[in-house]
Amino acid sequence: MHAGRRVVEIRVEAENRSAEQHGADVNDQEEPKRGARDGLQPGDATGSLPPITHDRPQAATDLERHAQQQKALVRRLLPDRTLLPPADFVPHVERTPVVREMTFLVVAEALRAAQLWHDAGHELGVSVNVPYRLVDDPMFADGVARLLREANARPGLLTLEVVPAGPGAGSELDEEVLRRLAHLGVRLSLDDGGRAASFAALRVLPLDELKIDAGFVHGLGRSATDAALVHGMIDIGHALGLTVLAEGVETRQAWHVLAEWGCDHAQGFYVASPRSAEELVTWLAGAWPAVA
Repeated sequence: MHAGRRVVEIRVEAENRSAEQHGADVNDQEEPKRGARDGLQPGDATGSLPPITHDRPQAATDLERHAQQQKALVRRLLPDRTLLPPADFVPHVERTPVVREMTFLVVAEALRAAQLWHDAGHELGVSVNVPYRLVDDPMFADGVARLLREANARPGLLTLEVVPAGPGAGSELDEEVLRRLAHLGVRLSLDDGGRAASFAALRVLPLDELKIDAGFVHGLGRSATDAALVHGMIDIGHALGLTVLAEGVETRQAWHVLAEWGCDHAQGFYVASPRSAEELVTWLAGAWPAVA
Protein backbone atom coordinates (compact mmCIF):
# COMPACT_ATOMS: atom_id res chain seq x y z
CA MET A 1 0.00 0.00 0.00
CA HIS A 2 1.39 3.40 -0.98
CA ALA A 3 0.95 6.02 1.72
CA GLY A 4 -1.23 8.84 0.48
CA ARG A 5 -2.45 6.82 -2.48
CA ARG A 6 -4.82 4.26 -1.00
CA VAL A 7 -6.69 5.19 2.15
CA VAL A 8 -9.14 2.63 3.46
CA GLU A 9 -12.07 3.81 5.56
CA ILE A 10 -14.72 1.57 7.04
CA ARG A 11 -18.03 3.23 7.60
CA VAL A 12 -21.51 1.90 8.37
CA GLU A 13 -24.40 3.95 7.01
CA ALA A 14 -27.76 4.06 5.43
CA GLU A 15 -28.04 4.70 1.74
CA ASN A 16 -26.58 6.79 -1.04
CA ARG A 17 -28.87 9.74 -0.58
CA SER A 18 -26.82 11.89 -2.95
CA ALA A 19 -28.11 9.71 -5.80
CA GLU A 20 -31.22 8.03 -4.43
CA GLN A 21 -32.92 10.88 -2.62
CA HIS A 22 -32.91 13.01 -5.71
CA GLY A 23 -33.89 10.17 -8.04
CA ALA A 24 -30.66 10.51 -9.99
CA ASP A 25 -29.73 7.74 -12.41
CA VAL A 26 -25.96 7.58 -12.84
CA ASN A 27 -26.42 6.56 -16.46
CA ASP A 28 -28.17 9.86 -17.12
CA GLN A 29 -25.16 11.95 -16.17
CA GLU A 30 -23.83 13.63 -19.29
CA GLU A 31 -20.71 15.14 -17.75
CA PRO A 32 -18.50 13.49 -15.11
CA LYS A 33 -18.10 15.39 -11.86
CA ARG A 34 -14.77 16.95 -10.97
CA GLY A 35 -12.08 14.29 -10.75
CA ALA A 36 -14.41 11.46 -11.76
CA ARG A 37 -12.21 10.29 -14.64
CA ASP A 38 -8.94 12.04 -13.98
CA GLY A 39 -6.03 9.69 -13.46
CA LEU A 40 -8.02 6.60 -12.58
CA GLN A 41 -5.35 4.25 -11.30
CA PRO A 42 -5.41 1.13 -9.13
CA GLY A 43 -4.93 2.35 -5.60
CA ASP A 44 -6.77 5.66 -5.87
CA ALA A 45 -9.87 4.38 -4.11
CA THR A 46 -11.10 4.59 -0.58
CA GLY A 47 -13.21 1.76 0.72
CA SER A 48 -16.31 2.85 2.59
CA LEU A 49 -18.53 0.52 4.58
CA PRO A 50 -22.26 1.25 4.57
CA PRO A 51 -25.67 1.56 3.52
CA ILE A 52 -23.88 4.73 2.37
CA THR A 53 -23.35 8.47 2.30
CA HIS A 54 -22.13 10.98 4.78
CA ASP A 55 -18.78 9.17 4.78
CA ARG A 56 -20.28 6.32 6.81
CA PRO A 57 -22.64 3.22 6.61
CA GLN A 58 -25.58 1.78 8.48
CA ALA A 59 -27.49 -1.23 9.65
CA ALA A 60 -30.08 -3.20 7.74
CA THR A 61 -32.53 -5.06 9.98
CA ASP A 62 -35.34 -7.52 9.72
CA LEU A 63 -38.80 -6.18 10.49
CA GLU A 64 -38.59 -7.60 13.99
CA ARG A 65 -35.72 -5.18 14.65
CA HIS A 66 -32.79 -7.62 14.55
CA ALA A 67 -29.66 -6.21 12.92
CA GLN A 68 -28.75 -8.29 9.87
CA GLN A 69 -26.03 -6.76 7.74
CA GLN A 70 -24.09 -3.72 6.62
CA LYS A 71 -23.29 -2.54 3.13
CA ALA A 72 -19.86 -1.70 1.70
CA LEU A 73 -19.24 0.89 -1.00
CA VAL A 74 -16.31 2.87 -2.31
CA ARG A 75 -15.57 6.58 -2.53
CA ARG A 76 -12.64 8.21 -4.32
CA LEU A 77 -10.05 10.31 -2.52
CA LEU A 78 -8.94 13.26 -4.64
CA PRO A 79 -5.54 14.97 -4.25
CA ASP A 80 -7.17 17.81 -2.29
CA ARG A 81 -8.59 15.19 0.15
CA THR A 82 -12.12 15.63 -1.19
CA LEU A 83 -14.13 12.41 -1.22
CA LEU A 84 -16.27 11.71 -4.28
CA PRO A 85 -19.44 9.69 -3.62
CA PRO A 86 -20.02 6.54 -5.72
CA ALA A 87 -22.50 8.10 -8.15
CA ASP A 88 -19.90 10.69 -9.16
CA PHE A 89 -17.20 8.29 -10.36
CA VAL A 90 -18.16 4.60 -10.23
CA PRO A 91 -20.00 4.70 -13.62
CA HIS A 92 -16.74 5.84 -15.22
CA VAL A 93 -14.55 3.35 -13.34
CA GLU A 94 -16.87 0.55 -14.49
CA ARG A 95 -15.60 1.16 -18.01
CA THR A 96 -11.95 0.66 -17.03
CA PRO A 97 -9.83 -2.30 -15.81
CA VAL A 98 -9.64 -0.57 -12.41
CA VAL A 99 -13.15 -1.73 -11.52
CA ARG A 100 -12.09 -5.28 -10.61
CA GLU A 101 -9.30 -4.19 -8.26
CA MET A 102 -11.50 -1.53 -6.70
CA THR A 103 -14.19 -4.10 -5.98
CA PHE A 104 -11.64 -6.50 -4.47
CA LEU A 105 -10.45 -3.70 -2.18
CA VAL A 106 -13.98 -3.10 -0.89
CA VAL A 107 -14.66 -6.84 -0.45
CA ALA A 108 -11.46 -7.26 1.57
CA GLU A 109 -12.30 -4.36 3.89
CA ALA A 110 -15.90 -5.53 4.23
CA LEU A 111 -14.72 -8.97 5.35
CA ARG A 112 -12.36 -7.36 7.84
CA ALA A 113 -15.27 -5.45 9.34
CA ALA A 114 -17.41 -8.60 9.47
CA GLN A 115 -14.63 -10.28 11.44
CA LEU A 116 -14.49 -7.32 13.81
CA TRP A 117 -18.22 -7.68 14.50
CA HIS A 118 -17.88 -11.45 14.85
CA ASP A 119 -15.16 -11.01 17.46
CA ALA A 120 -17.55 -8.74 19.37
CA GLY A 121 -20.26 -11.41 19.32
CA HIS A 122 -22.35 -10.16 16.37
CA GLU A 123 -22.90 -12.33 13.30
CA LEU A 124 -23.57 -9.49 10.88
CA GLY A 125 -23.39 -9.98 7.16
CA VAL A 126 -21.95 -7.41 4.78
CA SER A 127 -22.92 -6.57 1.21
CA VAL A 128 -20.75 -5.13 -1.55
CA ASN A 129 -21.93 -3.51 -4.75
CA VAL A 130 -20.71 -5.35 -7.85
CA PRO A 131 -21.07 -4.02 -11.41
CA TYR A 132 -23.13 -6.28 -13.65
CA ARG A 133 -20.19 -6.88 -16.00
CA LEU A 134 -18.08 -8.40 -13.19
CA VAL A 135 -20.56 -11.05 -12.04
CA ASP A 136 -19.51 -13.59 -14.67
CA ASP A 137 -15.85 -12.57 -14.87
CA PRO A 138 -13.79 -15.72 -14.04
CA MET A 139 -11.03 -13.58 -12.51
CA PHE A 140 -13.57 -11.93 -10.24
CA ALA A 141 -14.88 -15.30 -9.01
CA ASP A 142 -11.31 -16.47 -8.36
CA GLY A 143 -10.52 -13.25 -6.50
CA VAL A 144 -13.58 -13.51 -4.26
CA ALA A 145 -12.62 -17.10 -3.41
CA ARG A 146 -9.09 -15.97 -2.52
CA LEU A 147 -10.33 -13.12 -0.30
CA LEU A 148 -12.69 -15.46 1.55
CA ARG A 149 -9.82 -17.88 2.22
CA GLU A 150 -7.49 -15.14 3.38
CA ALA A 151 -10.12 -13.72 5.74
CA ASN A 152 -11.17 -17.19 6.90
CA ALA A 153 -14.69 -15.81 6.55
CA ARG A 154 -17.97 -17.69 6.40
CA PRO A 155 -19.08 -17.15 2.75
CA GLY A 156 -22.74 -16.74 3.69
CA LEU A 157 -21.91 -13.47 5.48
CA LEU A 158 -20.88 -11.89 2.15
CA THR A 159 -23.58 -10.63 -0.19
CA LEU A 160 -22.63 -9.50 -3.68
CA GLU A 161 -25.13 -6.78 -4.54
CA VAL A 162 -25.42 -6.67 -8.32
CA VAL A 163 -26.13 -3.26 -9.81
CA PRO A 164 -28.36 -3.72 -12.91
CA ALA A 165 -26.90 -0.73 -14.74
CA GLY A 166 -23.82 0.12 -16.73
CA PRO A 167 -22.11 -1.94 -19.44
CA GLY A 168 -23.93 -5.16 -20.35
CA ALA A 169 -26.74 -4.75 -17.82
CA GLY A 170 -29.51 -7.29 -18.31
CA SER A 171 -27.59 -9.35 -20.88
CA GLU A 172 -27.04 -13.08 -20.64
CA LEU A 173 -24.24 -14.19 -18.31
CA ASP A 174 -21.78 -17.09 -18.24
CA GLU A 175 -23.67 -19.76 -16.31
CA GLU A 176 -20.51 -21.67 -15.42
CA VAL A 177 -19.02 -18.65 -13.64
CA LEU A 178 -22.33 -18.00 -11.87
CA ARG A 179 -22.29 -21.62 -10.65
CA ARG A 180 -18.75 -21.08 -9.32
CA LEU A 181 -19.92 -18.06 -7.33
CA ALA A 182 -22.87 -20.01 -6.00
CA HIS A 183 -20.55 -22.88 -5.05
CA LEU A 184 -18.51 -20.45 -2.93
CA GLY A 185 -21.57 -19.95 -0.76
CA VAL A 186 -21.82 -16.16 -1.14
CA ARG A 187 -25.24 -14.57 -1.54
CA LEU A 188 -26.38 -12.63 -4.61
CA SER A 189 -28.67 -9.62 -4.24
CA LEU A 190 -30.23 -7.42 -6.92
CA ASP A 191 -29.89 -3.69 -6.24
CA ASP A 192 -32.22 -0.93 -7.51
CA GLY A 193 -35.26 -3.22 -7.57
CA GLY A 194 -38.10 -1.65 -9.54
CA ARG A 195 -35.99 0.22 -12.06
CA ALA A 196 -36.30 -0.96 -15.64
CA ALA A 197 -33.04 -2.91 -15.91
CA SER A 198 -33.72 -4.78 -12.67
CA PHE A 199 -36.56 -6.79 -14.22
CA ALA A 200 -34.30 -8.13 -16.98
CA ALA A 201 -31.69 -9.07 -14.37
CA LEU A 202 -34.31 -10.95 -12.33
CA ARG A 203 -34.61 -13.40 -15.24
CA VAL A 204 -30.85 -13.98 -15.53
CA LEU A 205 -29.25 -13.98 -12.09
CA PRO A 206 -29.42 -16.82 -9.50
CA LEU A 207 -30.49 -14.43 -6.74
CA ASP A 208 -31.03 -14.75 -3.00
CA GLU A 209 -32.34 -11.24 -2.36
CA LEU A 210 -34.20 -8.37 -4.01
CA LYS A 211 -33.57 -4.81 -2.81
CA ILE A 212 -36.35 -2.31 -3.47
CA ASP A 213 -34.96 1.01 -4.65
CA ALA A 214 -35.22 3.85 -2.11
CA GLY A 215 -36.91 6.10 -4.65
CA PHE A 216 -40.07 4.00 -4.39
CA VAL A 217 -39.89 3.50 -0.62
CA HIS A 218 -39.65 7.26 -0.06
CA GLY A 219 -43.10 7.56 -1.63
CA LEU A 220 -44.85 5.38 0.94
CA GLY A 221 -47.60 7.42 2.58
CA ARG A 222 -47.48 10.02 -0.19
CA SER A 223 -47.92 8.18 -3.48
CA ALA A 224 -50.46 5.44 -4.21
CA THR A 225 -48.39 4.50 -7.26
CA ASP A 226 -45.20 4.02 -5.22
CA ALA A 227 -47.15 2.04 -2.62
CA ALA A 228 -48.54 -0.28 -5.29
CA LEU A 229 -45.08 -0.76 -6.81
CA VAL A 230 -43.43 -1.51 -3.46
CA HIS A 231 -46.18 -3.95 -2.47
CA GLY A 232 -45.92 -5.61 -5.89
CA MET A 233 -42.14 -5.97 -5.68
CA ILE A 234 -42.40 -7.60 -2.25
CA ASP A 235 -44.85 -10.10 -3.73
CA ILE A 236 -42.65 -10.68 -6.80
CA GLY A 237 -39.57 -11.27 -4.65
CA HIS A 238 -41.35 -13.76 -2.43
CA ALA A 239 -42.90 -15.53 -5.43
CA LEU A 240 -39.37 -16.05 -6.75
CA GLY A 241 -38.21 -17.42 -3.39
CA LEU A 242 -36.11 -14.35 -2.52
CA THR A 243 -35.80 -12.35 0.65
CA VAL A 244 -36.81 -8.71 0.13
CA LEU A 245 -35.03 -5.66 1.57
CA ALA A 246 -36.47 -2.13 1.35
CA GLU A 247 -33.93 0.70 1.08
CA GLY A 248 -34.56 4.27 2.18
CA VAL A 249 -36.79 3.54 5.18
CA GLU A 250 -36.90 6.90 6.93
CA THR A 251 -40.29 7.09 8.69
CA ARG A 252 -42.28 5.10 11.22
CA GLN A 253 -45.11 4.92 8.70
CA ALA A 254 -42.92 3.30 6.05
CA TRP A 255 -41.56 0.83 8.62
CA HIS A 256 -45.01 -0.33 9.72
CA VAL A 257 -46.40 -0.49 6.17
CA LEU A 258 -43.49 -2.68 5.08
CA ALA A 259 -43.96 -4.93 8.11
CA GLU A 260 -47.66 -5.29 7.30
CA TRP A 261 -46.84 -6.28 3.73
CA GLY A 262 -44.33 -8.90 4.82
CA CYS A 263 -41.09 -7.22 3.72
CA ASP A 264 -38.18 -9.16 5.24
CA HIS A 265 -35.58 -6.45 5.88
CA ALA A 266 -35.35 -2.67 6.08
CA GLN A 267 -32.47 -0.25 5.64
CA GLY A 268 -32.44 3.50 6.15
CA PHE A 269 -32.20 6.38 8.60
CA TYR A 270 -35.24 5.25 10.58
CA VAL A 271 -33.32 2.08 11.39
CA ALA A 272 -29.97 3.65 12.26
CA SER A 273 -27.89 6.73 11.72
CA PRO A 274 -24.45 6.48 10.08
CA ARG A 275 -21.59 5.25 12.27
CA SER A 276 -18.19 3.59 11.86
CA ALA A 277 -17.74 -0.17 11.99
CA GLU A 278 -16.15 0.11 15.42
CA GLU A 279 -18.91 2.44 16.67
CA LEU A 280 -21.49 -0.06 15.53
CA VAL A 281 -20.27 -2.57 18.10
CA THR A 282 -20.94 -0.09 20.92
CA TRP A 283 -24.28 0.89 19.43
CA LEU A 284 -25.49 -2.71 19.21
CA ALA A 285 -24.52 -3.27 22.83
CA GLY A 286 -26.32 -0.24 24.24
CA ALA A 287 -28.65 1.53 21.83
CA TRP A 288 -30.40 -1.32 20.03
CA PRO A 289 -33.19 -1.58 18.95
CA ALA A 290 -33.27 1.77 17.22
CA VAL A 291 -36.96 1.64 16.34
CA ALA A 292 -40.17 0.87 18.18
